[in-house]
Amino acid sequence: MLFSKCKGYVFIMTNRSYVMKIDKVAAQIIENGGDEEDILVGLNGFADDFYRIIKTSSPGELDGYLKEFYGFYVYIKAVENLATILGKESINQQETLNNQSSPKSKNPVSDKKSSLPVTF
Repeated sequence: MLFSKCKGYVFIMTNRSYVMKIDKVAAQIIENGGDEEDILVGLNGFADDFYRIIKTSSPGELDGYLKEFYGFYVYIKAVENLATILGKESINQQETLNNQSSPKSKNPVSDKKSSLPVTF
């Protein structure tokens, strides 16, 4: 839980409050015709809240939030899809790097570009 002060009162921020904040913003983006990319960009500042929810919620609690808050559900799915894409890109980049190792040239001098100016 996180405590925040407002006009002398102390509010306890629970996972539910964080979910509700994320849900509200995501729902507004969806209502305005936004897609997954818009949601990820619009909720960029909520990464700490999202991390706190994921790390401190029980699986049952998280499932309950996903069923109750559609905007939060869409945000979670967008993050999940982004993670999948980034994971695949990382694998593809590693495979590309592994495949780029080419055999050494028999004449290494001819493979290098001359640093001398060329004149005709």
